[in-house]
Amino acid sequence: MSKQPRVIFDTDMCTDCDDVGAHGILHALADNGEVEILCCASSYPDYYVPGVIDVINTYYARPDLRVGTWKAPEYRRSERYPKHMSENFPCRIKNADDAEDAVALYREILSGQDDGSVTLVTIGGWQNVHDLLRSPSDSHSALNGIELVAAKLKEWSCMGGFFPDSGENSETNLKLSGKDKTVWVLENWPEHVKIVFAGGEIAGAKVGSVLASQTPEDNPVREAYRHFYCVGNQCPWCKGTWPCDHHCADLNAVLYAVRGKSPYYGSVDVGHLHYDPETGHNEWRAEPAGNQAYLTHAMPRAALKRVFEELLVQPPRGRPA
Repeated sequence: MSKQPRVIFDTDMCTDCDDVGAHGILHALADNGEVEILCCASSYPDYYVPGVIDVINTYYARPDLRVGTWKAPEYRRSERYPKHMSENFPCRIKNADDAEDAVALYREILSGQDDGSVTLVTIGGWQNVHDLLRSPSDSHSALNGIELVAAKLKEWSCMGGFFPDSGENSETNLKLSGKDKTVWVLENWPEHVKIVFAGGEIAGAKVGSVLASQTPEDNPVREAYRHFYCVGNQCPWCKGTWPCDHHCADLNAVLYAVRGKSPYYGSVDVGHLHYDPETGHNEWRAEPAGNQAYLTHAMPRAALKRVFEELLVQPPRGRPA
């Protein structure tokens, strides 16, 4: 079995810009030979998200990476950066109509992998995770969704939740997934596949402004950050203006999935996430212990910021000059 991590990347790239930063550093890590990207998919019902995913894949010289999407009953058509970028940057997939069904894509990809070899990275809602677990057997695998995940996944690196207690911060990816889906996934997730949450205070290091000074204007990661700030004149979260540093919640989930904990993170490994579907509140409970953990800080935030910045400004390998 290959020691190089193999990653399925699942994102709600629209609601924030750190998703784009996370996607960028995933490609940089792949350029370094540290990870293999198996496929990417959108978990968010915005029509243009698959387009911006493909824009970034194309920029990093991986235009053939397959892109899926959650097949929502209907799609929003927001004026956020995915629309702007899918219409103004090179890509073969422009929108949800061009993208594959995420669950069918995941099932096909997983069925061709060695047992216990795949890491799922989610930096958004759990719509695709929920639907994958509930999927029936198909032409690619006789296993149902839960059985397929249990067989093929090594770990789930999940950006979600605030730890140890969300307090008033109830608008997390857990709640955005839909309360019934979140509860169902937590109750039916295979016991031996570990879930590692990278949420809340672990997002403390901030990055992004370096893109303005150290990357070219045609870098789509830079443009997504710029557009996210400039369309509304300021970031809706930090109230800053471009160029400005931004939280790195999603980047942590990617870095952990590829490089692991040391020297970046510690973890709390005893206990489980308790989620209240009515309020969206989550808390970490020590008992019973199970297959879950959440990340904590080990490296000083200034040092972690430098790690992220080096990856964000790393020029793509294999891209024509």
